[in-house]
Amino acid sequence: MEAEKRTLLDDIEALHKQFERQKPPKKKRVVKEKKKLRRVNMKLKPLHMEQILDLRFNQHLSYVKIGKELTLKPETVYQALKRYLARGVFVDQRIFNGHDNPRHKISDDLRRRMLDRDLLQRWSGFNLSQRCRLLERDFDLKITPKSLQMFYRRNNVRYLAVGYIYAQALA
Repeated sequence: MEAEKRTLLDDIEALHKQFERQKPPKKKRVVKEKKKLRRVNMKLKPLHMEQILDLRFNQHLSYVKIGKELTLKPETVYQALKRYLARGVFVDQRIFNGHDNPRHKISDDLRRRMLDRDLLQRWSGFNLSQRCRLLERDFDLKITPKSLQMFYRRNNVRYLAVGYIYAQALA
């Protein structure tokens, strides 16, 4: 019995040494070459809209697959199709984002008057909402407080809105 145990232990040790010597082969990692798609925020053209309509309604593809096919973001495809179905006419809203946009409300003359030092000092006690009302009253310019804030930021204007009436008494 003692001899059998020793032979079994010897056999186990021999197998253990054999497996230590033979390391299992490393699995080679197969790297699939991915198609590099560059999805850009490009201006959509009526041709894109025709392709989107065809792919969506005739071939029943998802927005993601349409985006991959046309190298557009799925969100862009969705928004363009939503706008088209709501209006019946294709208009890419992003074409109006440039600086040469005729929809910009603040002309150069008005810009100079809004950035006048005397005007800014007179309006220093008003917050942005009050300044928007003053612009509408004095210059016939309807603008949101956020737009006015962005205008001031673009033109490096630092404005101070007095938050409390008694602030001047303490100063």
